[in-house]
Amino acid sequence: NADAFIAFVDDFAQNIHKKTVVLIDNVPFHHAAKVKAKIKEWKTKNLFFQFLPPYSPELNWIEILWRNIKNKWLSPIDYSSFKQLQASLEKIINNVGTSYLINFN
Repeated sequence: NADAFIAFVDDFAQNIHKKTVVLIDNVPFHHAAKVKAKIKEWKTKNLFFQFLPPYSPELNWIEILWRNIKNKWLSPIDYSSFKQLQASLEKIINNVGTSYLINFN
């Protein structure tokens, strides 16, 4: 929600030391009035936000990751139980970059 996002970014903003740009999607709370007010404040701290286009999964790396997980790395047996699915997801996520590779280009 907006309050959690603001708290997270306030904490993050304390640790930046140069101009920083953060890409964010269009989840409704990113457009809340209190977030917009904070974005103006964060600009004074050299922290800027760029909204992704309304629907742009090719620009959102988590979308690419989940597409690979669902379409390439999970097998039908992984859906046999919640426990199996959880174990398979943990294995994949812990090994992205080594056993599971993605080309983001």
